[in-house]
Amino acid sequence: MALLSSQAAVATDTANAVSAYMIDSGTAVRESGLAWTFLRPAAFMSNTLRWPPRLRTRDVVSDTFGDAPIAGIDRVGTAAVAAAYLS
Repeated sequence: MALLSSQAAVATDTANAVSAYMIDSGTAVRESGLAWTFLRPAAFMSNTLRWPPRLRTRDVVSDTFGDAPIAGIDRVGTAAVAAAYLS
């Protein structure tokens, strides 16, 4: 089993709905008795598709985490990793 998860899964703040969902999902997978792996890409490259409106009005794209460097991950590459694990 491969679970597409996120960095929110390693948080401990279950008051955050995303973290709570990811933590609960991860717990269910761990307790399933099946062989498993978690895939936790930080950001998909396709998220940049929302940038053009911002770039039309200025040359800076700001996001939630400001100065935090995050590498964009190709969703096809992530799927290939899951497929390799499952085969």
